[in-house]
Amino acid sequence: MVLAKYPEQKDMLKPFLSGFDVTYGEKKNLNNTVLFVYLLKPEDFIKDGFGIEKEMLLAFSLYEELQARAIQAVNMLFDMFPYRNRIDTLNCFVAAKD
Repeated sequence: MVLAKYPEQKDMLKPFLSGFDVTYGEKKNLNNTVLFVYLLKPEDFIKDGFGIEKEMLLAFSLYEELQARAIQAVNMLFDMFPYRNRIDTLNCFVAAKD
């Protein structure tokens, strides 16, 4: 998994681990930007409380501020394998260092 190669990503993931299980992760070069992308499977209390059945996409940008190209890259991920059929397309998490 991507965490073995990039252990600094663990700190970024910690806030999500109390409601989600990480099922997939990779470093993605897309749309002239670099993202760390994860699939998060919601735990039962998240499913019941928010009605989320599919996995959620989490994209983390390494830049200090969230840039438009990162948002565009995330939008492109919705149509790519392995994300296309696995993720909720109405919601996602996008984070940057800021």
